[in-house]
Amino acid sequence: MPREIDLEALDLFLTLEYIPAPHTIFRHIRKLPAGHRLVLEQGRPPRLEAYWDIRFEPLPYRDEECLEALEALIRDAVQIRLMADVPLGAFLSGGLDSSTIVAFMAAAMDRPVKTFSIGFGDPTYNELPYARQVASAFGTEHHEEFLTPDINEMVLRLVRHFDEPFGDFSIFPTYLVSEVARKHVTVALSGDGGDELFGGYDTYVAQAMDRRYYRHLPGWLRTRLLPGLMDRIPPRPAKKGLVNKAKRFVEGAALPEAWGHTRWMMFLHERDRRHLYHPDVLDALQGTGAGSLMETLFARAVAADELARQQYVDVKTYLAEDILTKVDRMSMAASLEARVPLLDHRIVEMALNLPPHLKLAGGRTKVILRRMMAQRLPEAVLTKPKEGFSIPLKHWLRHELRPLMHDLLGPETVRRRGLFNPDTVERWIREHMTGRANHSHRLWALMVLELWHRQVLEVPAEPVPA
Repeated sequence: MPREIDLEALDLFLTLEYIPAPHTIFRHIRKLPAGHRLVLEQGRPPRLEAYWDIRFEPLPYRDEECLEALEALIRDAVQIRLMADVPLGAFLSGGLDSSTIVAFMAAAMDRPVKTFSIGFGDPTYNELPYARQVASAFGTEHHEEFLTPDINEMVLRLVRHFDEPFGDFSIFPTYLVSEVARKHVTVALSGDGGDELFGGYDTYVAQAMDRRYYRHLPGWLRTRLLPGLMDRIPPRPAKKGLVNKAKRFVEGAALPEAWGHTRWMMFLHERDRRHLYHPDVLDALQGTGAGSLMETLFARAVAADELARQQYVDVKTYLAEDILTKVDRMSMAASLEARVPLLDHRIVEMALNLPPHLKLAGGRTKVILRRMMAQRLPEAVLTKPKEGFSIPLKHWLRHELRPLMHDLLGPETVRRRGLFNPDTVERWIREHMTGRANHSHRLWALMVLELWHRQVLEVPAEPVPA
C-alpha cells in the first residue's frame, strides 16, 4: 500500500491537533469511530456497525435526586476500577475531577491511597499546592516531583508512540506523571472525562457568552474590527489571563456560528490556511475542513439543549480521539495501566442527560460535581479556575526547543515537503520568538508533522515474509 498523505486528514490535524475518525493520515487507511465495530461475514462485504451511542431522554429525577443518583454511580464506578491484584494509585492534579476520584477511592479503600503529582518551574503551570491540600485532606501516600526534564530527548522519544501525527502537547505531563506513578504502582485511576461530562471547558462558557451577549453586536464589529484590534495586542506571558482569554474569545467568535463551541478548539483558521498551504494543497482542500465535520456531528446530536449537543460532539471527537488516545499511549509508554471511572457508560449516559443548569450556570462550571463535593474537598479546590494539564511550551519553543524547531521547520525542509509556504512558517517563528504572537500550537503541530515524516514516512518498509 502506498504511503500517501491524506490532505484532508492533514488539514484536520493542523486545525484540531488530532485526526478524527474515520480519517487517518494515510490516504488509503481508515479507522473505526468510537463505539463501532467492523463486522466480517463470509460471502458479504465488511460493514460498520455501532454498538453503543448516547441516547437522549429526560431523567426522571429532581435536582437533589440527580445528585444522589450520580454520587451512587461514581462510587460504584470507582469501586469496580479498584479491582486489581497489583499496586494501585491515582493521578492527582489538584483539579476537581482527579480530586473527586481520590475522595471516592479514600472512602472505599482500607489503606491510604497512593497519589501522584508533578510540577514545573513556571508557577502558572504548577498546581502542586492544590494537590497537596487534597492529599492532606484524605491522608494519601502522596508522591510529587518537581521536574526539569530533557525536553529535546523527550520530544524525539514520545512522538514515536503515535502512529500518526498527534499535536496535543499535554502528552508531556501525562507521560511524566505516569513515569512517576510507575515507580510505585501498576494501575492508576484518573479524572479524565469530567470536563466533557459536566461542562467543565471554557469553550462551553464562551459559547454561552456568545449566544447571550456577543453575537448581538453588529457583524462588522464582531468579524472585522474587534479581531483586528485584538490581533494588534501581544499575548501575555502567563498561561491564561484576561488579555489572552479576550484574544482567544474574539478570535473564535468571528468564526461561523454553526461550528458551535468548537470554534474555540481550532488552531488554524481560513486566513491561516490561505497563507500556509501550497496552492496545489489549497486546491485539493476545497470544500473540506474541520468546520463542516463539526456541523455534521451537531446535526446528529438530538439532545434537547445546546450544551448537551456540545458535549455529545466532544465525546465523539475530542474525548475519544485526543484525550483518551493521549492517556492510553502515554501511560502505556511508562508501562502503566490508566483507568477512567468517570467514563463508565452509565455515568456518561446520565451526565449528558442532566438538565443544563446542573452543569453550567452563570459562568460556573460542573455545578452538580461542585455541589456533590462541597463538604469533602478543600474550598480552594472547589473554587479555583480550571487550569488544564499542560506545559509552558510557548516558553520552551523560545529557549530549550529553539534549535530543534529551527531544524524541523527550516525553509529548505519546508520547501522540500511541498505542502506549505516557507515564508509563512518563517513569519510564525519570528513572531513567536519576539513575543509578537503565541504560535505555539501551530508551530508544535508542524514540528510533530515533520518528525512523523522522518520517523515513519522516510523509514524503509520491511518486506512481508513469504
